[in-house]
Amino acid sequence: MYSDDDLNLAVQAGVMTAGTAAAFRVHVAAGRQTPEADEEYFRLITGFNDIFVVIACALLLVSVSWIGGSVAPWLGRLALAAVAWGLAEFFTRRRRMALPSIVLMLVFVGGVLSLVAELSESVVVGSAVAALAAWLHWQRFKVPITVAAGAAALAAVAVSAVLASPLQ
Repeated sequence: MYSDDDLNLAVQAGVMTAGTAAAFRVHVAAGRQTPEADEEYFRLITGFNDIFVVIACALLLVSVSWIGGSVAPWLGRLALAAVAWGLAEFFTRRRRMALPSIVLMLVFVGGVLSLVAELSESVVVGSAVAALAAWLHWQRFKVPITVAAGAAALAAVAVSAVLASPLQ
């Protein structure tokens, strides 16, 4: 990298004119202020509002799950997944809030996993349906981390299938 002193010495030695050195400085400064084409401006938390929304969503989700679970355990898990999807409709699709979107997606996929695993009494089936739920969530909301949740659910299918196999 060239410093201003190097450019001044080049002008004094007659290698370049003062105008050329000035034009070079302007060119370099302009290039540094331009964002790269591949840069992504991602902010997980844009303010305390994101944190308050996550806390409020967590309180609502725990309450709904607890009330539904007091009737029947599967009902609490169904309510958890359904309310997480409904909240995502507002906070992900309309408000485009990153942190609540991630939390709601994880709660939705986890709720589907626990619901189906309980009803089918099979972690393999629960994980497979959770992977499908992650895919549906991706199709609707396009939260980038959903792909990782779907991959984790598919990995859980493979691991739980191996652990459940009678060959061990």
